[in-house]
Amino acid sequence: MPLPFFPTPGRRRRARLAALPAAVRAELNAAPPSPFATPLLVGAAVGVAVALGLGLFAWSSLPDRIPSHFGPDGRADAWGGRSTLLLFPCMTLFLFGMLTLLTRSPATYNYPFAITRDNARRQATLAMGLIAWLRFATIWLMTYLEYGVIAAARDETSTLGVWFLPIVLLLIAAPVIGYFVAAWRGR
Repeated sequence: MPLPFFPTPGRRRRARLAALPAAVRAELNAAPPSPFATPLLVGAAVGVAVALGLGLFAWSSLPDRIPSHFGPDGRADAWGGRSTLLLFPCMTLFLFGMLTLLTRSPATYNYPFAITRDNARRQATLAMGLIAWLRFATIWLMTYLEYGVIAAARDETSTLGVWFLPIVLLLIAAPVIGYFVAAWRGR
C-alpha cells in the first residue's frame, strides 16, 4: 500500500490528466503522428526480428562463457553464462511493446512546456516523434550490442569498437536536444 504522502507515478499521472482541460486532452489525443512514425515503427520491428534471429541462430555455436559487460574502450571486461544472451531479445521485445503503447497516449506525457489548446497537437506530434525515434534507436543499439556479444564470445579479441559509446550518446542526445528546441519554438 503506497504511503499517502508519497505520490506514486499512477497518482501523478491521474492528477496531471485531471488538471488538463478536456479540450486540451482531446487535442493531445487527436494529434497526428510524426511523418516518420511509420517508417521508424517498421524499422524498430525489423530490429526486434533481427535480435530474435541473432539469438536463435547463434545459440548453438556459442561457448558456455560469453561477455556480459564492455568497458569504455569497447573491450569485454566481464563474462557470464550463455543464458545472458537471452536478455537482449527479451529487452528489445519489451522496449518495443512499451514504447509502442506509450506513443498511443500523448495526453499522459510530461511535457516540458505549458500545453494549451493552440499548441497541443504540435507538442504531441513532436513528443510522439521523439518516442518513435528513441524506440528505433534503442532497439537497433540493443541489437548491435547483442551482435557484439556474440562476436566477442566467438573470438575473444572482438570489441564493440571505440566509437560505440559516442554513437550511442549521439543517437540519444541529439534527438532529445532537437525535441526540446522544437518544443520550445512550438510553445
